[in-house]
Amino acid sequence: MSEMKIFCQTAIYALYAQRRLECLATGSGQFEPCTWRRHEAPVSNRYDHSASHRLGLAIRRAADTLSKQIAARTELYQIQTLTLSDQQFLKGDTGGKPVTITGQLRIAQGSGRLPVVVLQHGSGYAANIDVWSRELNELGISTFALDNFTGRGLAEVNTNQALLGRLNFILDDYRALEVLASHPRVDPNGLY
Repeated sequence: MSEMKIFCQTAIYALYAQRRLECLATGSGQFEPCTWRRHEAPVSNRYDHSASHRLGLAIRRAADTLSKQIAARTELYQIQTLTLSDQQFLKGDTGGKPVTITGQLRIAQGSGRLPVVVLQHGSGYAANIDVWSRELNELGISTFALDNFTGRGLAEVNTNQALLGRLNFILDDYRALEVLASHPRVDPNGLY
């Protein structure tokens, strides 16, 4: 059982116990296991929900959303690329320093070949990569997050942009697309 389902069940049991204690505390001594009542009108199909029941429904909806945001599978890949200056890149020079970077493929829930969005960080820490991965996974779109820094011995280039030419990202992205195009769960026509 997933951690989210356990969380939801625990929350529902806690709400159930709280409702029971409220009934006992009021002195009514009556407790209805079902926390809603059908309206008397025979045509109506609406429910009069108690606050605890609405909270339980909200928790379940949140759990459903969160479970879709969790990748069905996560795979790490090493990608062979080069570190080039912008001038080397523009001249087509292939004499750059060989380097291995990594990419994290988060395969969305679903079956068959899925589209993939390649996520590229900027000059510094990329907290938004995780946010975008979860959001896209929820929509059934896999993500591939590149780490262009660690393999090059860098943590960031905010303070010194000369440490890594901007055009290296283009080369790294194309090398990542080569890796993804042959993956059995990736739609080669759905690479973005």
